Amino acid sequence: MRNQRSHGPFAAILAMLTALLMAGAALADSQSPVRAITRASEDLRLAFPVAGRVAETLVEPGDTVKAGQTLIRLERADSAARVELLRSRANSTIEIERAEAAWELAKVKEAGVREAVQRGAGATFELQAAELETQAARLATELRKQRKREAELELQQAEALHAQRELIAAIDGVIDIVLVSTGDTVQAFDPIARLVSAEQLWVDASTPTRQTLSLSVGDQAWVRYVDDPEAPIVQGSIKHLAQVADASSGTRLVRVEIDNASNGPAGRHVEVFFGGSPMSLSATTRAK
Repeated sequence: MRNQRSHGPFAAILAMLTALLMAGAALADSQSPVRAITRASEDLRLAFPVAGRVAETLVEPGDTVKAGQTLIRLERADSAARVELLRSRANSTIEIERAEAAWELAKVKEAGVREAVQRGAGATFELQAAELETQAARLATELRKQRKREAELELQQAEALHAQRELIAAIDGVIDIVLVSTGDTVQAFDPIARLVSAEQLWVDASTPTRQTLSLSVGDQAWVRYVDDPEAPIVQGSIKHLAQVADASSGTRLVRVEIDNASNGPAGRHVEVFFGGSPMSLSATTRAK
């Protein structure tokens, strides 16, 4: 009994120290920076979905463009001619009107034969033939209408293919690279330009898994540029937490989004801090 009583206070103190050490380790984890590299939130490699020869290059590297703006055009006289041909067919109602007129005429003839048969002045087979002619005229009218609908669909397809000969900006951004000039031949899906939007930067930080367990999407994070120690620490927020950790490295990807207020380039080395406050992080940075 004496031994148990004597060990009681010691065990309590040991448990308290263990808890403090664990809390200290967790705090150290939350303040330990994670090395990463910034990248543009939008970085598009642009390509044509069809092959062709470049007719116009309307932008150069460094140009600022708007979503929907045409960047590069391929030669497209042949596709334009096909669009016009199919538009003419799709918009024409001549064949339908002709078929409808023939149908009306067949119905008039059928009515005349029917009246003659009722008077006893016509044969039954003549009425049957007139009815078949009316039915054939009706089907011919439906066929013409179906062909017009098919022509309208062919026109939509041709217009889509024609539009694919223009490279259009999908986002607001800056042209970073243009790899072709007027007269060059391009292959389908070969990247020929790069469009970047770096107003927001993404930082994909491979963070120790234990350090991420207390993090949530929307939590604050802070980013310090390694290549410019005098630059202010930038506050951002967690945009994404990977659902699967990398077991081999014991890390989990955490994506942080920050504003690129300085309009600096993407691809810079940074340190990412989770937890704490900008003040404490500055102190941590100075201590290093």
